[in-house]
Amino acid sequence: MSIIPVAEWLPDQPDLANGTSVAIGVIPRTQTSYGPIGSLKPYTTYQLAGPCLGMFSAKSPTGNVNVFMGTAHQITLMTSASAPVILDASSGVYDTVEGEGWVFVQFKALVLATNFRSPIQTFTMDVSTRFGAFDSGTPRARYMAAVKNFLVLGYTSDPIGGMSPFRIWWSGNGFPAFFPVPGSAGAQQTQSDYNDTVGTMGEVTGLVSGLAGCDCAVFFAHGIQRMIYAGPPDVFNIYPAANSPGTIFPNSLVPVGESVYYIFDCNSSTPIGTNKVDRWFLSVLLHSAAPRTVVGTQDVVNKAIIWAFPSISGTAVFPTRYADTQIIYRYDLQRFSYAPLTAQFIAKIL
Repeated sequence: MSIIPVAEWLPDQPDLANGTSVAIGVIPRTQTSYGPIGSLKPYTTYQLAGPCLGMFSAKSPTGNVNVFMGTAHQITLMTSASAPVILDASSGVYDTVEGEGWVFVQFKALVLATNFRSPIQTFTMDVSTRFGAFDSGTPRARYMAAVKNFLVLGYTSDPIGGMSPFRIWWSGNGFPAFFPVPGSAGAQQTQSDYNDTVGTMGEVTGLVSGLAGCDCAVFFAHGIQRMIYAGPPDVFNIYPAANSPGTIFPNSLVPVGESVYYIFDCNSSTPIGTNKVDRWFLSVLLHSAAPRTVVGTQDVVNKAIIWAFPSISGTAVFPTRYADTQIIYRYDLQRFSYAPLTAQFIAKIL
């Protein structure tokens, strides 16, 4: 029996080029083949109180996996017991502004959450049953990352400085809830400080820590900066990343090992979709959808990245358009495919 190889899916190439024009409902299997993509299976029949605006899993010091799901008014916790326990872990009733969402980060045994509207929320795994809140004077932030022994905030708002879309601000060393007045004795003693980016890169759109060549990548709408811990007095040295266009889709950043896709190794960006799928993606993306509705995650088993997004032909409304299409990238094969999907949010569960 002979095997006929299948050319790579390259929708951006001309019709007569040596490429496949359609690769829907499949996933790349080898350099010359595609296979069927698996279907989604429900893990639980529990229904959230509203559309999911953020999802995160974290492993506690005792090995328990906790899954957190945020809606406009609530954070729900699902434990990793043989029969999962699902409960309301909110510190109160939240009021998430339309277009915003939840960002979660693990800081040792803590899970921290922000929706930018409320004070940063804190939950101690294996101890807490509900979130607490940082002090009202602590900066609020759209984005967070645990970097070394610091909590780094991006796109901040505080009672004194107001809204700061271009600011990154890090806590005291080992004290994620401690943000003393910049330049004060407390700030100097704990190495807390902030940095405002001046230039044309636009607002902060995401933070990713633990990459090759830097301690944290700061994504802007039109660029990327690298944070490298230097110790006092500078604490962090901050450098621009060469040839890095940035992103306006904060939920699309997918860390894998020491890289983050759209592929970024903290020294330069490699455009993985050029002349392959970039133009196709922009032609089918629903541009009126909120930037947070483009959501990425890692498929560990298949060595793939999945980006879910609302398309121009989709009908999924809940109450605003959410994902009806997924684009799949096998990073070991450097090949793409796509498939239909219905989801509010996707995330990797530990």
